[in-house]
Amino acid sequence: MVDIGGFSVQVWQLLLACGSFTALYFFSYRKHIISLFDPLNIFIISQIASCILAIVLIEQPLMLMQFFIAQVAFYIGFQLNSPPRPRICPSVWTGRMVQTAELVVGILLVILIAATIYMGVVAGFPLLSDNPTLAKTEAYTGGLGIIKRLNEGIGIFVPAGCMTLALKGTHKRLFMAAFAASMVMASLGGGKGALLSFLYIIAYLLYRLDLVSSTSAKRIRRLSKWIAIGAVVLSLFVLSQGAGSLSTAIGLLAQRILFYGDVIIYYYHPEVIRHFSNLGPLDFVFSITNPILGAFRLVDYQKPLGYLMALQTLGNNQTLASIMGPNDQYYVMSNIYFGSIFGPIYCGIVGFCVSRARQWFFDAERVSILQFISILVFAIVIFSLPVEAPLFASTLFDTFVPVGIVTVLVCIALSAAEYRGRMIDK
Repeated sequence: MVDIGGFSVQVWQLLLACGSFTALYFFSYRKHIISLFDPLNIFIISQIASCILAIVLIEQPLMLMQFFIAQVAFYIGFQLNSPPRPRICPSVWTGRMVQTAELVVGILLVILIAATIYMGVVAGFPLLSDNPTLAKTEAYTGGLGIIKRLNEGIGIFVPAGCMTLALKGTHKRLFMAAFAASMVMASLGGGKGALLSFLYIIAYLLYRLDLVSSTSAKRIRRLSKWIAIGAVVLSLFVLSQGAGSLSTAIGLLAQRILFYGDVIIYYYHPEVIRHFSNLGPLDFVFSITNPILGAFRLVDYQKPLGYLMALQTLGNNQTLASIMGPNDQYYVMSNIYFGSIFGPIYCGIVGFCVSRARQWFFDAERVSILQFISILVFAIVIFSLPVEAPLFASTLFDTFVPVGIVTVLVCIALSAAEYRGRMIDK
């Protein structure tokens, strides 16, 4: 017997459900999967886990039906875009384009390094604390929230830019070293999945045959395997610090994979559903814009729905709720904000947006190298939309506002330098 959210389930039943949903989902999405480290695979695993938990935990037939209708609607929206195909259309990037991109990525890298060092000096690195899982939620206080937003924003753009420039820039070794430095800084944040975005970057870039030669592809694939090993080691280290032993950490990691859909444990209770029943589409708009408006101190930050759900079920234990609070996945948000009629439409739109963003990257041509990096980042960040829409909005803001400001300043500086050069020549 296995205990899941207070319910006892036969092991054979769990294995049968896991095998059935795994076969169904990977068969359904197989044409869209580009590699082992495609972020789509992680999303598929999360939905498989959600389906297993839904069958075990959702007792109301109507709510179980709502859950599976949301899954189907997302899939239909996702399939409205064509599967990816390798492109062989070499991008022609001028020296000025490359120079601009190198300066922008370099400046953002310096900002990221400075922010990471400042964080370590003032509050310590969460990874090196006694409980990294708790530290990563409690360390960013007293004005350090800006550091967290930088890490979640340009912390994705910088390694994406570094790897692209390591392939197509003029200082390839320098930017490959910067890519490695970015991994170290991401790991210090204490997140169990801190290295996953680096695998996503490599997976996407390797699929673009116009960017990577066969020789470079072999080296990068070898690098991705080592990063994957590092990602597992990092996850086990973070979990073992809180659990106290490696064996417990391995069990927690397996449990964490199963509980990708842990929002089901907290939301699908009659009292919790009633608690959020007064919310509607306008509240969805407020939740999406709140992280951005909050950054300008125009409104107070709202508590995430997952945190509020955890408070409802954990007896108002705020510390535990901040750790255990689940992500507000699209099938829950659709029911909370849009109801049984318009909820499936929302799920279909989310599925379409995710696949469209991927197709945008795979088909991108005749864009500058800086635009290409931005599209790559967007194709990675888009997977936070079905997981937690407010996080998606805040990550876009935290990424492209500083990127836009630095890009404008770099372009002005380069134009001014060219103008001075022409004046001197005259």
